[in-house]
Amino acid sequence: PCTALCGLCGGFARHHPAFTPTPHNLTRILPPSLPPSIHPCLHAIHILDSYAQKSRDEFNRVGMPLASSLYADMITANSAGVGVEFDTIFPCEEAYVPPTDDELATYDGCAFTGSSYSAYDDNVDVHRQVDLMARTFETGVSSFGSCWGLQIAAVACGGKVELNPKGREVGVGRKVMLSGEGRDHPMFR
Repeated sequence: PCTALCGLCGGFARHHPAFTPTPHNLTRILPPSLPPSIHPCLHAIHILDSYAQKSRDEFNRVGMPLASSLYADMITANSAGVGVEFDTIFPCEEAYVPPTDDELATYDGCAFTGSSYSAYDDNVDVHRQVDLMARTFETGVSSFGSCWGLQIAAVACGGKVELNPKGREVGVGRKVMLSGEGRDHPMFR
């Protein structure tokens, strides 16, 4: 794929039509105001929905969106009018086939969702995702992860994640105020 500095978004991006998607579940999202003929720049984001199949089935049963959908919506809402393509994979499925390093390297970023697992679980699904995070780092692809993503990033880099002997920790923010700069951020407009 061709990558170049995009004059409209100011970032390195994949330029349509040179981008060739992998055979995974691909969703193209382009802002209606900027069709490809006007803004051929597309950012390719690999979303790894890290929840176990049982958890995803339960989410569907009760009408909750999947984490991968929430991540795609969040990224799209904050893309500042730049086209975004999402390739979502589910590494906890039996039929999961990991992307090759060459496929992984074609992405502008990887987003690891939350998970029903903990990084200290000795489980094939956990090992697959730690390996994928390590390969993401090795290929130089930017990555994002919160909670679960940070756990597997630590393990992928040789760290250790352990069960907290005091139980789960939940952060609660109180008296948090946005600065003037924060209020001007697109996320809060």
